[in-house]
Amino acid sequence: MTTAEEQRQLNRLLTALVGARDEHEGLVAALPAIASMLRSDAALVWAGGEVRHRFGDIEAAALDRRAGGVELEGRRGAAAPLLDDGYLLVARPGSPYDAGDLETLIGFASALDLFLRMWRARTSERLSTERGHRQAVENVRLLDSLIERQRLFERLTRIQRSISHRAPLQEVLDAVCLGARELIGDEVVGVRLIDPDDPDVIEVKADVGLSDEMREKVRRSPSGVGVGGRAFKENRLVIVYEYDRSDNVVVPLKEGGLQSAMAAPVHEHGQPVGSLVISTFKRGRRYSQVEQEVLLAFAEHVSIALTDAKTVEALREAQRVKEMFLAMVSHELKTPLTAIMGTLKTFQKHDSALRGELRDSMLDSAVDRGDQLAHLINRLLIGARAELANIEQDITLQDLVANSVKGFRDMGILDIQEVPDLTVRTDAGSIQGALGILLENAIAHSPTGSSIVVRTSVTDTEISIAVINEGGLPDELDAGALFQPFQRGAEARSSGVGLGLYIALRLAEASGGTIEVASVDNQVTFDVRVPLKPARDSVS
Repeated sequence: MTTAEEQRQLNRLLTALVGARDEHEGLVAALPAIASMLRSDAALVWAGGEVRHRFGDIEAAALDRRAGGVELEGRRGAAAPLLDDGYLLVARPGSPYDAGDLETLIGFASALDLFLRMWRARTSERLSTERGHRQAVENVRLLDSLIERQRLFERLTRIQRSISHRAPLQEVLDAVCLGARELIGDEVVGVRLIDPDDPDVIEVKADVGLSDEMREKVRRSPSGVGVGGRAFKENRLVIVYEYDRSDNVVVPLKEGGLQSAMAAPVHEHGQPVGSLVISTFKRGRRYSQVEQEVLLAFAEHVSIALTDAKTVEALREAQRVKEMFLAMVSHELKTPLTAIMGTLKTFQKHDSALRGELRDSMLDSAVDRGDQLAHLINRLLIGARAELANIEQDITLQDLVANSVKGFRDMGILDIQEVPDLTVRTDAGSIQGALGILLENAIAHSPTGSSIVVRTSVTDTEISIAVINEGGLPDELDAGALFQPFQRGAEARSSGVGLGLYIALRLAEASGGTIEVASVDNQVTFDVRVPLKPARDSVS
């Protein structure tokens, strides 16, 4: 069913409810329409301990007060709370109801809730003439609330559609500000978010109603200041009346004569990151319960948009890294392979003419290229190990270090300090792989002939194996950037695509640990730290 058709049916439903002569007539008209719009063959309203009306073959069920899917005998069901003790229930064969169906059902239940309350009020009015005037006013308010909630439902549906269609975040935030102003009626609405580079500052990211001059004055403010700052810090709905006489306010707004303000926190992955604020310069403004609920609903949609935007950003970054990885690795694999194939084809065509030093030189070059290719493939296989479940074993720290430095000890540049006499349980393969990469990195970045220190220590909770070499890191370099893929030092003496430290960290993390880096007094230290686990034989 198209959105236009849904809106037409919804309008017909509202028209039928408003024009109904009594409760029964309204339910007779409403339930078939609700069932049709939710692709259902039955619907039921339970209230006051009884079935008020049913459409199709459906029985009442024992339900809690939450909206959600319901398992019925041989059918799929969904329910939404109604009145103080009732519910609206729909059923159909086949596929279960999805989140969009439940959201629509909740909107219909809200409309029926107000309709039934209106008729309860009218019935009460007929029974008590003394309260006639008050009931008439209440009826008008309820009808107005019905229309207002329908407008909220339509506005939130449009915002939700923008989010699901991956609309730009700024576009969604602007739509939220416009929708909140339209439904609540205050002149100024804004979304304020913490500055990711300075969590003590909160910034205006979207707004309606602020002049250019005022926007510049309030664009950045301390994160706990003002009604928006408090909503973020306290993670709750905050309302301030007589703003111009209150403390802990945004001074330019106070000086501008702001009178009332209300703010709701917004979240990203469940953590507060800012607030949605509405405010007015009109005196005597008070926010009703319905208006508070409306603001919270809009704030929830801001939260969904923020979380969704970060998720999409992360997916795009992962795709970018993947494409870069494939391009870089393809290039590095192709270069030595091309040289090897060129040498082989030369031998194939001119073998009898190749003699002496030329022949030996070509063979040596091909072997070197083959070694480069084998090294790169081995490095990629080691990296793939980090994707697999770690394999723990009992091993002494002496053996762990000795296995890690094999192939490097004969270079005569290692200073292996005393290793504690202790047997531990750990993923030896991952740790040895990480240390091998760190040793290669130290050799590539150390002055020729300088020593490389391997230092092992143990605390009550972790094992530390550090590789220390002479040198330093640029002052402007973020240590965390060293572990990003495709990072290579400008003075490195080895070839490669810059995957070494990235893979080393992944291997350490596969063992439940990490790698810390420090540069002090012309020494660079890469410290592999993993949890200390006792060997099985030592566990009583």
